[in-house]
Amino acid sequence: MKIAIVTDSTAYLTPDEITANNIRVVPIPVIFGDQVYEEGVNITNEEFYAKLATSKDFPSTSQPPIGQLMETYEQLAAEGYEAVISIHLSSSISGLINTVHQLAEQMADTIKIVPLTPI
Repeated sequence: MKIAIVTDSTAYLTPDEITANNIRVVPIPVIFGDQVYEEGVNITNEEFYAKLATSKDFPSTSQPPIGQLMETYEQLAAEGYEAVISIHLSSSISGLINTVHQLAEQMADTIKIVPLTPI
């Protein structure tokens, strides 16, 4: 069985770790005022902390769009993966894992998604 690993940018994996382990990383939206960034895509950790030091507003986060998650899982299925271990923050910190559970049910005929949270 060909199994993929998906996580989100809150795992803070290095590019080497991502590449070496063939991990798919879904970026978390970070919001400063009315500007939305995708963590690890159009804002680096260094840029985030620089903005944090100078911004008058404390940043917030959001879940990735459900379509982006579905697209990730569909792409993995198209690449021949039969299952995905999808590792995200606990539901007490983020609603993302609940969304992944819902997608696991919706996409059961496409790919098996196993949502997990770190211990």
